[in-house]
Parts: sequence; structure tokens; C-alpha cells
Amino acid sequence: MTTSTVRPQISSRRLTHDISCVHHRRRWKNHSGLYFSFAWSGSSCGRVAYLPYRYHHSWSRYPIVSRPYYGLSYYYPRYHRRYIYVSIGGYWPSWYRYRRYYWYGCHPYYWYGASVITEPYQNVTYNTYNYYDTNDDQPQDEPEYQTAADLCFSRAVELFEAGNYADAVLQLREAVSLSPDDIVLPFTYSQALFANGDYAHAASVLREAIAQIPDDELTVYYPRGLYKDEAILTEQIAQLEAAVGKEPFDSDYQLLLGYQYLGIGDLDKARQPLTEAAQSTTNMATAGKLQELSEKLETEAPENTL
Repeated sequence: MTTSTVRPQISSRRLTHDISCVHHRRRWKNHSGLYFSFAWSGSSCGRVAYLPYRYHHSWSRYPIVSRPYYGLSYYYPRYHRRYIYVSIGGYWPSWYRYRRYYWYGCHPYYWYGASVITEPYQNVTYNTYNYYDTNDDQPQDEPEYQTAADLCFSRAVELFEAGNYADAVLQLREAVSLSPDDIVLPFTYSQALFANGDYAHAASVLREAIAQIPDDELTVYYPRGLYKDEAILTEQIAQLEAAVGKEPFDSDYQLLLGYQYLGIGDLDKARQPLTEAAQSTTNMATAGKLQELSEKLETEAPENTL
């Protein structure tokens, strides 16, 4: 790594038990053995870190064990409220300056949790999320001013966490209306509809959201951090599974279930509902993109082992 202000590129998606390579390097800070990090620039709060990863993904074959695997990721501890998204595919629209994404950010590839790191920082007057412009070697620490869409989003996060999914849907519907060019918001809107049990509408919004994703940056945004307790998400997926069992020919239900499995990293389970959804002309293109992404992750899986 260099001392440049350019954010280092994390090209590896590998998980490993062995992080001895950073134990004695001067730039890496040991945080009580829980994780290791270094700041790539004195003018930014952004850091690169080896973070513990304890979630099981069917394609990764990493079991949940007391001795965690570690993976490289970015994080921004000084200003961040919590993480909401995992971008399955790794891409994130880094040119966004919406304040909502300074507050609620994204893990590429792996889900490390909504509140990965909590550290006390002084002299912080407001929460922001630090991004870099990929065409600029200077950090872009200032978000845009807070918009009506930002306010709707923040309120929706609070309502969702409280289990008030119907009102969260209304807030996110308004946010999408106020910021129609945002390709991430519709995924959040779809998840709120799913949580509220409106599966057909959730699938419709999901189709539109995936249609906006560029073919050369194939990814989906899964708002896993909306859930304070992942047991709630697991129960909601179980309810959708039951609905699919009663209506196995409903391709919208199948599509939504495949997306949920993909979001939590269970590629084995995602395969069948996505195959079923692809039989419908309505969902063929959307399911095809999700299948392509799933196959890409499966192909890359052997590269993750050391």
C-alpha cells in the first residue's frame, strides 16, 4: 500500500483465517485482536480493514465457527451511522453524494453486519459517509445538502426497525418519487413491501430496479441492515417460502424468493426459484440477471479459499 490519498483498490475477495501478514506491519493498527486496519490518508477518515466474517454462505463453504474468517473491506468509522446494504457483485455508485448514503453505507460482496465497528470519536458534529470520486485523487468528504428524499429515507429506516413496515413503505415510495434517478432506493422500497407482505408489488418494484442496473456492472443491492435482528429477516423469508408452497406457479413469488436467498448468500437455495421465475415471460429478463450474478459468484468461489 502507498501513502497516496487515492483509496487503495481491494482486488481480492478472499476470506482467510490467517492474518499474520498484517500483525507486524507498521501501518496496520491492531484493535485488541478483533480486527486490523490502516488509514490510507490523513485527510480522510476512510480505512482499509481486515474484518471478522462469521456468516455462512452456501457457496463459500465457510461454516459458522468460533474462530472467524477475515476479509478485506473499507470502512468509515468517524462519521458512519450504520451499514444498510451489501452490494452483491461489488459495485456501488461511488459518484453518489446523497447524504442518505453517507449515513447508511454498503459492504461490497460480504455482509459484515450493520454495526461492524464502534469507536469513540471526538469533534464530530454530524454524520456523513466518506466517498472517493474514482476519477479524482482527492477525498470527497462533504455530502450534498439533506434533501426531502434523505429525510424520507431516514424516517423509513426508523419505521422499518420498529416493525412499522406499512409506514416505511410510504416513506420509501415518496423517496423514490423524489429521487427517481437513484438506482439503490428501489431495492429498499421493494424490501419494505416484502416485509409488509405485499409480495406481488415487491416483485414488480424489484423488476424495475434490476432493469436499471448496467449490464457491465452486474450487481444487486440488498438492504440487509434494515433489520435490527436477523431472526426477523429469517422469519419473513420463511413466510415467503410458505406462500410459494401454496402458489408454486406464481413467478413473482419465485422471483422474490430467489432474490432473498441471493441477498443472504444462499446460492444453492436461490437456484430453483430463479429457474422457476425465468419460465415466465414477465420475469425472464430479471431472473436471468440474477441467475447470471449467482453463477458468477459460484464461479469465483474457489478463489476465495487460501
